[in-house]
Amino acid sequence: ARSDFNAFFENTTDETTIDGNTTESDGPKSNRFNLTPSVGYFITDGFAGGLFMNLGINNSEEEYLMEDGNTETLRNNNTTFKMGPFLRYYLDMEKVRPFAHLQIGFGSNNQTYDQVEYDVSDPTDIKVVIVEHTRKYNLSAWGIGAGAAFFITNNISIDVMLGYNQNASRFKDEDTGNEYKSRTGGFGLDVGFSVVIP
Repeated sequence: ARSDFNAFFENTTDETTIDGNTTESDGPKSNRFNLTPSVGYFITDGFAGGLFMNLGINNSEEEYLMEDGNTETLRNNNTTFKMGPFLRYYLDMEKVRPFAHLQIGFGSNNQTYDQVEYDVSDPTDIKVVIVEHTRKYNLSAWGIGAGAAFFITNNISIDVMLGYNQNASRFKDEDTGNEYKSRTGGFGLDVGFSVVIP
């Protein structure tokens, strides 16, 4: 069995300089959480296959100054779930075992966000309003990587892997019938631990 855990919180500050005068303001405040447990089985010596799951939560808030001088909070909340198979091959060494990794996953992303819009129901009194929207994206992803498992006991290792991951998302607007697609990819460092059950 193998489990990865990553969790961090982040606050940003905007800094603006005009004619030598610098002012700071709070930027979007966000917190992110990511958990990726997996379980596998050694098919042959050094070659393992199994199933992974990924749960990601990304919530952010940003203050918006309304026309009446009041401040409203704009929220953007995302919850992502993916799962799929993985394959991993270990070189046969003792305390440090290099490995190659491949995985493919499918899932969904549920997003709820606030958006600033104009209320034109009364043309003589157009107002700025905050409207909440909800979207659900279908996701697909794949990743490859290479790293090493550092065995601190005979059955427990700390795993470090440098990998490339690509994610594709698709959303269909039921009101307009338009379909939106996006694709992102990048390199990342993954740190986790494994428990090998004899």
